[in-house]
Amino acid sequence: MDKYPKWKRLIGLPVEIRQAGHTVAAGTVDDAMPDSSILWLAFNGTRLRTMYERSLKYEAWVDLDILPKKRTSPNNEESSGVSEQARNTSEAAIGG
Repeated sequence: MDKYPKWKRLIGLPVEIRQAGHTVAAGTVDDAMPDSSILWLAFNGTRLRTMYERSLKYEAWVDLDILPKKRTSPNNEESSGVSEQARNTSEAAIGG
């Protein structure tokens, strides 16, 4: 696993949250701020999602082999493909 700074690209992926070199949580990134200042981690089971702030020295660690390839949108913004996939699924569900 590697430390990964662009938290927005981790939405939908399994990660470890570390602080001061210790793993404090593991789960799936549910959402993240565009500036990667905050992420929300979802867990299996009954535990609710939890918010982690970069300013409190939390780090997101991910297996880089599962990270989607970086894409650019027409306006040159980075996209992980996760949101695009979700959008395509929604369009298919409504017949678009």
